Amino acid sequence: MGNCVLNIHRLDMNKKRPDIVAYAYSTECGLGQAALMNIQAMRSLGLEVEHRRWEGHLPNEDGLNCPEQIYYHHWHPQRQEASRIWHSGEFGCARHVAYWAYEAVNDLPPEFLQLAPRMHEIWVPSRFCKEVFEPCGAPVHIVPHAVPDEIRSAVLSPPRTANAGTLVVFFVFDAWSRLARKNPEASIRVFQRAFAERQDVRLVIKAHHLSSGEEEHLRQCCGSDQRIILHNAFIDKDALCGLYESADIFLSLQRAEGFGLNIAHALAIGLPVITTAFGGHLDFCNEETAFLVRKPLSNCV
Repeated sequence: MGNCVLNIHRLDMNKKRPDIVAYAYSTECGLGQAALMNIQAMRSLGLEVEHRRWEGHLPNEDGLNCPEQIYYHHWHPQRQEASRIWHSGEFGCARHVAYWAYEAVNDLPPEFLQLAPRMHEIWVPSRFCKEVFEPCGAPVHIVPHAVPDEIRSAVLSPPRTANAGTLVVFFVFDAWSRLARKNPEASIRVFQRAFAERQDVRLVIKAHHLSSGEEEHLRQCCGSDQRIILHNAFIDKDALCGLYESADIFLSLQRAEGFGLNIAHALAIGLPVITTAFGGHLDFCNEETAFLVRKPLSNCV
């Protein structure tokens, strides 16, 4: 968890409450998966973490009345909550830590600004996000996303042989993170321009949470190109890892990333990465680790 700012030495290991109560979304979305990996990293440090699904409010419970109880909030306030008043009584006197990421500097949505005063500190995954959230007023600390050991150990796995003469380009995204930001149209167009005359190539796009209209839009972008495979469904961790491991190149022409867990995953297993030169992923993507596209964002499509 990097230079974690929690003082774990002050926690009473004999108490009945967990060290940390963690609220997050379902693991069927990208934000929920990221939260789970961070929670697993906390547990690996010996902390007892109670993982709860965020349902929009905190329950009235004794832990909120304990100043030493830590609540970890790995969820984002929603747009419809921009005018919601988060009363201090809802949070009691416990210590609250938010883990947030957002991708637009100088354009932080009001729902974050409304909730920020209830947080004792804000954790962010990158230097980019630190700049985004510093106007909130609460202390902001960079705590990079955890990358599980099973991903890092995949570098040592046997060479991939499944493609046998076919070059596979791969991109994965969750449409809940906004389709315009993830910019899959750019990957489709770049692939088609780069390999206009070749049939020994494939572009595999693994999406999740595309609306019917968004999926139809992307299929129209693909046209009649049978070399492009678009998946729009949730798949389990093992199946997703299999897609990474069967690829030859990871192509991500997103307009911005708060961190870029998909990029980190690709790099961790040794995939060559082509990505844009803007966002939180530049904490670990440079000219030595990735192929950076430096064109203006408006030219990425």
